[in-house]
Amino acid sequence: MSIEAEISVSKYLYSLCLEFRFSRAPKPIRFGSSQTTDNISSWHGTLKVGHDPLTVLLQIEDWDFITLPSLYIKMPLPLHWQKILPIAHLGPMPKLWHDHAYLPLCYSLNDAYDLTRHNPVHIVEWVLFTKAKSVLQALFNDERFRREELLREIKPFWEGLFYYQFLKPLDEVLTKKYIKHNIFYKDQLVFETSLDICSPSKKLPKHKLKWTNLFNEPQEHIEFPTRVLLISIQKETKIPSFKSLLEELQRDNIFGIRLSIFARWLQRWDSDIHQLFASDLLECWESKTPSVLGCLIVQGQPLAFSISLRSLILSNVTISRLKKELFGKTAISYLDLAYFFLHPSINLSPEFVYRRNLKNMNQPNLEGKKVALIGCGAIGGYLGLSLARLGAGALGGQLSLIDPDTMGEHNLGRHALGMSTLGHNKAKALEEEIHHQLPALNITHFSQSVLESVVLEEIRSYDLIIDATAKMTVSEALNEQYHSWSLTTNPTLLHVWIRANGECVQSLLVEPNSPYACRSCLQRAGHPMNNEYDAMRGHQAIAAFLACSDYTPYAVSAGMSAAALATDIVLDWLSNQSTPRYRTRYSERWQGEKLPSMDILKSQTCHVCSTNAT
Repeated sequence: MSIEAEISVSKYLYSLCLEFRFSRAPKPIRFGSSQTTDNISSWHGTLKVGHDPLTVLLQIEDWDFITLPSLYIKMPLPLHWQKILPIAHLGPMPKLWHDHAYLPLCYSLNDAYDLTRHNPVHIVEWVLFTKAKSVLQALFNDERFRREELLREIKPFWEGLFYYQFLKPLDEVLTKKYIKHNIFYKDQLVFETSLDICSPSKKLPKHKLKWTNLFNEPQEHIEFPTRVLLISIQKETKIPSFKSLLEELQRDNIFGIRLSIFARWLQRWDSDIHQLFASDLLECWESKTPSVLGCLIVQGQPLAFSISLRSLILSNVTISRLKKELFGKTAISYLDLAYFFLHPSINLSPEFVYRRNLKNMNQPNLEGKKVALIGCGAIGGYLGLSLARLGAGALGGQLSLIDPDTMGEHNLGRHALGMSTLGHNKAKALEEEIHHQLPALNITHFSQSVLESVVLEEIRSYDLIIDATAKMTVSEALNEQYHSWSLTTNPTLLHVWIRANGECVQSLLVEPNSPYACRSCLQRAGHPMNNEYDAMRGHQAIAAFLACSDYTPYAVSAGMSAAALATDIVLDWLSNQSTPRYRTRYSERWQGEKLPSMDILKSQTCHVCSTNAT
C-alpha cells in the first residue's frame, strides 16, 4: 500500500503549493546516536503559522496508522519563535537530520485519535492542519495555553533537558570533569513517598529516598538523603522560562548548569522556596558536603536534580560572600564554581499511583487449547491471569501473550502488574507474573505488534484469539487479517472493550464460516458506533490529561468487568453455547437506555465480511 499512498500524499501536498519534497530517508537521531539505515517515507516543506513559514519534516513509518506520522520543525526557528522557546510540545532536545537540527513536535495526545486508516490523505491533512497547525498557533499566540501545557508536560520536559545534558558531546577533559562532579549522572529518583512529606517548614525537608542506576539490570535501589522542594502553583503563578537552563546546556565549554543560573531561575518561580534552598546550601557548604540530591515537586510531579559543591568547597569564598551571592546581593563569581544537574524520576507517590486500583479474578477450564491474548494492559493484565486459571497453557495447550508496549508509571493504578515491571515489555512481564503464580503452564510472549507477519503466522492456527487492545484501529486491522485467512485454519476471534468511562463493557464473538457480524459491522475506525448497536447512544466519555498524553478514566472494576465478561464468554464457547455473540454488561450506576445482548447478522455494507467486500 505504501507506494500508492506515498503518491497520493505527494499529490495532495503539491496541490496545496506547500513545496513539499518527497524522499525516503532515515529518522532524525539524537546527539551521539548512530544513524539508522532504514529509510522511511519523508516529506520536507513549509507550514505557515501566522506570518512565519516553518520548515517541517513529515515522516510516515506505519502505513496502517496504528502509530501516527512524526513531525519535526527545522531549527533555527524564526526570531519571534526563538523568544518563547523552549515550550511544551516542541523538544526541548533537538534531533539531527541531514546535519541539521530539528525539534520534534508533539501535536496529538497519545492514543487520542480514531481516524479512517484507509485514507492517508485525510490523515496527513488531519496531522498538518487539524492538529499540528492549531497546536503551533495556540503556542505562539496564547501565553496561558503555553503555561498550562508546560505544567502538564513538566516531567517529560524536565527529562528532555536531562537527556540533552546526558547526551551532550564533550571532549575528554570535560567528560572527566562531568563524571567527577556529577557522581550520580546515571541515576534516577524513585519517588514512592507520599507528597505529605512536603508540608511547609522553616527548613528544607530532607528524606531518605530511593535512587537507582538507569542502566543496571536488574535495578537495585539505594537510599540517599534527598531535599524536597514543593513549588506552590496558583492561577496567578508565572512560570519562569526554561530558556536560561537550556542555554547553559547548549554552551560548548560547560558540562552542566551553573548553580547561579538555577538559583536565579528558582527565585523567579518561588521566592520562599528559594530562601529555604539558599539556607540549606549554606549549611551544606559549611559541613563540606560535596554532593546534594533533591527534587522539586511541581503539580504532584517530582523533578529530580543533584548539585556538586566540590569546587566551591575548595575555594577561599567566605560565608558572608557566598550568602550575598545566593541571595542576589552581589555579583556572581564563586557560585559559578558549583554545578546543577538534572535527573529523571519515577513517580510512585500514592497520590499519583492510586488514582486507579487493581485486582484480579479467576476460574479454570482451557486445557489443551492454543490461545492468543492480544493486549496485556488494563483488560489483558487481568484476563491473562484469568485465562491461566482457566487452564490456558496446560496439558499440551499454549497461551501466547502479545503486546509491543512497555509498562509505565501511569499504568500502575489499573494494571494487574506492579512497579517491579516498570520499563519492561507488558507481554513479557505478564508471562513472568503468571509463571510466578502458576509455573507449570506453557506460556510464550511476543513483544511486537500483532500485525507483524511472524505473529500473524503463529496465531492463525490457534483455537482462540482474544483482542483485548480496546483500540478500534488495531481491532479493525486484526479483523481484516482474520477474514483474509483460509476457513480451514480460522480460529475463533473474541473482541472485548470498555465503553465510555466504564458504564458498560462489551464483547463480540466471531466464529469461522459464521453468518454473524464481525467487529467492523458494528463500527469502522474513524466513525461512531452504528446507532442500532450503540450501547451508549448520545453519551460522551470524559477524558483526563497527563503530560503529552490522555487517558479515559474509569472505575477499577471496569477492566476487571471486561475481563470477567470475556472469561464468561470463553466458558460458554467451550460449552458450545456461544449465543448471544454480541454482549453488553452495564454497571449498576447506568440509568440510561440499555442495549440487550443479541446475535447480529453480517452487515451487507461491511467493508470486511460482507459478500460485497472487496
